[in-house]
Amino acid sequence: PLRSFSSSKIYKKVWDKDHGSPLLHNTKLLADKLDDKLANVDVQYAMRYQSPSIKDTLNDILSRNPDEVVILPLFPHYAAATTGSVFKEVTSCLSNKWVVPKITFINQFYDNDKFIDAWLEKASQFDMNSYDKIIFSYHGVPNSHVDNVYPDSLCEDNDCEEKITDATGLGKEMASHYAQHGAELYICGRRENVLKETSDQLKSEYGVDVHYESLDIRASEDVDGYIQRIFDDGPLDGLVNNAAGNFISPTKDLSHKGFDAIANIVFHGTFYMTHSVGKRWIEAKHKGSIISILTTWVWTGSPYVVPSAMSKSGINAMTQSLAAEWGKYNIKVNAIAPGPFPTKGAWERLNPKGDDESSMGSIPLGRVGEMNELQNLATFLMADGCDYLTGQTIAIDGAQYLTGGGTFSGLDKLSEEDWEQMRAMIRSSNDKESLILITQ
Repeated sequence: PLRSFSSSKIYKKVWDKDHGSPLLHNTKLLADKLDDKLANVDVQYAMRYQSPSIKDTLNDILSRNPDEVVILPLFPHYAAATTGSVFKEVTSCLSNKWVVPKITFINQFYDNDKFIDAWLEKASQFDMNSYDKIIFSYHGVPNSHVDNVYPDSLCEDNDCEEKITDATGLGKEMASHYAQHGAELYICGRRENVLKETSDQLKSEYGVDVHYESLDIRASEDVDGYIQRIFDDGPLDGLVNNAAGNFISPTKDLSHKGFDAIANIVFHGTFYMTHSVGKRWIEAKHKGSIISILTTWVWTGSPYVVPSAMSKSGINAMTQSLAAEWGKYNIKVNAIAPGPFPTKGAWERLNPKGDDESSMGSIPLGRVGEMNELQNLATFLMADGCDYLTGQTIAIDGAQYLTGGGTFSGLDKLSEEDWEQMRAMIRSSNDKESLILITQ
């Protein structure tokens, strides 16, 4: 294959000594299976960058005067680059032919129910909670993917006692600061191995108790059961809602499933957690503090991230509403709206070109946020001493949104070709699914 030197070295490490390239080997296996199933069809395979080439294979097929040729671009089946390059090569081969059979192209089929079911059946053989990152690819693995899968590291006492948060990104940074101040922590998420690593690290560094449990916050009954198990041992004192999932896309190109994927985590999941904790505080007459992590889009809206903007705005309304409703129970409810605080997963999906300069150009302070600044604010809001502060969403963005920044309105300048490149970059940054979901 034609690959950069750095990714070629990594790719060859997974070559089978007997079969060579896994891309070529698996293509052969797939062609053989199709040939067995399609008794009256002659199945041939061709490679974009290896032998047999598309040109040679197609010429061989055409020499037999077929009535129809079906072209099935593969690996990755979801990439427009794959389909586009195959289409270009096929049409080039046909351009000098006097007689051409019917040509049928099978387009990307990532949303085909049968394909999804087949992958789920295959995936069900594995314990997904045992894996941090999963890459579905027969291609050379870029260094950025390898860094995701094999990272070098996982990205005085006060009255903060027990908190619940997540185990990656901003959630982990806040949890570290709470642990530094003596808090007992409960962390939850869908990847148990990440939770364990974070738990072990915080225990080792700060000598505090850190409990973890795998949880999908989209499942309301699972959330309520998890919170009940915690309260069976004793009430929490604080909750940090850090659930997030997002990607940039023209709204016209969104599927309903894509919208639901964001709303189910950010909107529904955050409410499930808040409701399950809050109702137990009220029943026990226990004082509590809730912090939700939002964005400045809750005040301005933002194009190209509509599912997130809508969901986060709903949580902003929840923050104000519950502060008024639950104040009498000694429960304070606040939120933080961070500006650019680069974390690997979210930053790669919302800034896939890595264009930090353009991001900072709209920030009066001329820089992105530093994690200790976010940590200090989160600890201040959680600790005793500011109980009169409730119902507020506090921006920590270097005054970016006050100057009209902090949204994606600048993406209006992109052409359709630019968007396709952007989608390819976002796909290449994803470590597990077509959408990365950073959950509680």
